[in-house]
Amino acid sequence: MAEEGTHQELMFLQCGLYRGMFTVQAAPYGLTAPGTPVPATRRPPRPVPEDAS
Repeated sequence: MAEEGTHQELMFLQCGLYRGMFTVQAAPYGLTAPGTPVPATRRPPRPVPEDAS
């Protein structure tokens, strides 16, 4: 478990993991406030393996 609290408590944390995940999942359904930025990924993407041919 990364964070603990009620929905309201966790949404209050500006850089919280729960808030970021909620925002990303809710955005496509219009459940976030207009202009709410969708958080960027926290880790760089994995490198794509080069073709061995």
